Amino acid sequence: MMEDHSLDVNEHGVLRIPAALWLALGLQCRYWVFGVLLIFAGQQGQTLWQLFDAKLITWLLLVEIPALVASFVSAVRRPEAGRIVRALWSWLPPLVSISAIAHLAYTAWHLWQSEYWSPWPEMAMVCLAFLDLMTIYALYRQPHWKAVLSEFPIVKKLPSLE
Repeated sequence: MMEDHSLDVNEHGVLRIPAALWLALGLQCRYWVFGVLLIFAGQQGQTLWQLFDAKLITWLLLVEIPALVASFVSAVRRPEAGRIVRALWSWLPPLVSISAIAHLAYTAWHLWQSEYWSPWPEMAMVCLAFLDLMTIYALYRQPHWKAVLSEFPIVKKLPSLE
C-alpha cells in the first residue's frame, strides 16, 4: 500500500515540505517569533521586552540563527534558488539540530538553577525540551522527513531549436 505522503509533490516535482516540519522550524526560532510578536504588540510588547536580561536574550537569539537559516532555505527551495541555497539544503538537519541542542542546553542550565519547578516557565520549558528532542528525532529518523530533505528541485532546461 502506498502512503499519501509520497504523492504530495509541489509544482517543481519534489515532495512538499510537511506542515510538521514547518512547525518544527518555527519552534526552533521561537525567540525570534516571540520578539516579532512583541514588536507588533505595541506599548505592552515594549514593556515585556524590557523585562528580559539583555545578555540572555542576545544569546538565545544567536543560537537560533542556524534554525533561521534553515527556515530561509526551506522557504526558497526552488530550482532557481542557486548554489548556496542548494548547498545549505543538505545541511538543514544539522542546522536545526544545533539550535535544538542549544535550547536543550539552556533548558538544562535554567532548570539546574531553579530552586523549584513551577508551571511557568519551568514546566513549559520541559515541554518545549521534549518537542526539541522530537524534532531532532524526526529529522534523522522519520522516513517522510528524510525523503523530503533528500531532494531539491532541479532546473529544467528547455529543448533548443537548433
